[in-house]
Amino acid sequence: MDDLVRRATERAEPAGFAFSCDPAVGRLLTVLAAGLPPRARVLEIGTGTGVGTAWLVSGLTPRTDVTVTTIEYDSARAELARQGDWPEFVEFRTEDALTALPSLGTYDLIFADARAGKRFRLDLTLCALGPGGP
Repeated sequence: MDDLVRRATERAEPAGFAFSCDPAVGRLLTVLAAGLPPRARVLEIGTGTGVGTAWLVSGLTPRTDVTVTTIEYDSARAELARQGDWPEFVEFRTEDALTALPSLGTYDLIFADARAGKRFRLDLTLCALGPGGP
């Protein structure tokens, strides 16, 4: 397990956050992220404590030509996630994803890991997925 993933998982436990990205899903995210084209843009909806973010980053590192934007509605969880040792290409946003999505542009990969954008208003998420994006 990648060190970023391990530390993010360790932050989740004492916070009582039980909805972290499952390791099998995380490994898939790593593979998908590793295959992204140059200058790819990645969006995660539902940062939680950063476990999914860490899996994505582990597939992108050591690249620096990419951007990862991760959105978390809950400010306490967002603050926990920010405590990681993240590369400069990771941007944390604390806001309502459904409000933000229409103005964010398109992405090459979207990991919708929250009700907003996955169970509610999936149409907004799909509109933010660029051509050929998984």
